[in-house]
Amino acid sequence: MKILIVAGGTGGHLYPGIALARALSGHEILFVVRRGDMGRDILQKEGFANRGIVGQGLPRSISWRALAFPVNFIRGCLETRTLLREIRPDRVVGMGGYLSIPVILTAHAMGIRTLLHEQNAFPGLANRFLARWSDSIAVSFATSQSYFPPGKTWVSGLPIRPDIGRMDRRTSREQLGLDTQTATILVFGGSLGAHTLNSISVEAWPLLRSRIPAIQVIHITGMKDFARIQKLYESLNLPVKLLPYCHDMADAYAAADVVVSRAGASTVAELLEVRRPALLIPYPYASNNHQVYNAKVLESEHLGHIVLQDSLTPSVMANRLYEILKAGPIQESASPASSKDAARRLAAHLL
Repeated sequence: MKILIVAGGTGGHLYPGIALARALSGHEILFVVRRGDMGRDILQKEGFANRGIVGQGLPRSISWRALAFPVNFIRGCLETRTLLREIRPDRVVGMGGYLSIPVILTAHAMGIRTLLHEQNAFPGLANRFLARWSDSIAVSFATSQSYFPPGKTWVSGLPIRPDIGRMDRRTSREQLGLDTQTATILVFGGSLGAHTLNSISVEAWPLLRSRIPAIQVIHITGMKDFARIQKLYESLNLPVKLLPYCHDMADAYAAADVVVSRAGASTVAELLEVRRPALLIPYPYASNNHQVYNAKVLESEHLGHIVLQDSLTPSVMANRLYEILKAGPIQESASPASSKDAARRLAAHLL
C-alpha cells in the first residue's frame, strides 16, 4: 500500500509519525512536511522519503502573517492536490498540527480514506476542526475521546521510537561517557529547546550540589541555545554531557534517574514507557494550555511533578529535584497508558 503521513511542525508530530512508518515496514511511505521544516533533515537521516508543501499556522492576532494565511492555505491545498494526484496514496494519516488541515481536507475531497492521530490529552485545534472530515480518529490518551465523534474515535496510544525503554542504564551511561554510579539528571526542552528551562537549570545545579554533591547532567539545549549554555557550564566544574540535539533519546532516558522537561505528548508517552520520574514545566504558551493536561496524565501515574513556569526559580528546581532523587527510583511496572504497541495498533488499523 501507499501511505502518506503528514507530520509538520515539531518533533512532537514528527517522531510518532516515524514510529508509525517503521511499523508499516514493507509498504510505500511518503512524509509530507512544511517546506523549509527541520523535519526534512530528520526524515532524511531516518531514511524516509518526504516532500515539502507551503504551510502556515493559524494566526492568533492581526498581523501581516494573518494577511498571508489565506494565500498560503490555498497554495497548500493546490500543492497537496498535485501531490496526491501524482502519488495516489491508499491512505492519508494526519499526525496533528496545522499542516494536516490542507492535506486531510484535500484527501477527503478526492475520496482518499484518512486517519487522524491526536497526541495530546487536550486535542489540538487542527484535529478538532478536521474530525468531521476524517474516517477514523485515534487518540493517545483515553481522556481525549470525549472531544471527538464517538463512532469513529478509539484509543491507540502514542507511537514512540521502538528503542525507548529497552536500553540498559549502565550501558547507556557508558555510551554517553558518564559515570555509571552517579545520580544523573536529564534536561531537555523538546525538539527546539527551551531558553528559560536551560537558564534556570544551569543556575540550579550549585544549589542542588550543596545538598547532593555527586550529580551529573545530560543537557540537550536545542540548536539556538547551545553556545550560550556551553559557556555557562565552563565555570561550574560539573560532569555534563552537553548536546544541541539528541537522536539517541533511548540512551538519554535510560541513563537518567530523573528528567526535567516540558510536557509535550511524546515526552509524556516516553516517560510513561521508561518509568522515570520527571519535573515537568509545561510550555506556558501552548495552545489551550494542552501541556498542562499532558503533564496531569503523568502525575496520575505518580511519575510527574508539575511546576508552572511562572513559579519556576533555580531554588524551586533544586528543591524539587532533591525531593525526587531522595525518594529513590520508581517501582518498575507496566503503565496502563503505555504506548509500547501504539504504532503496531495504528498500522494494523490502517491496513
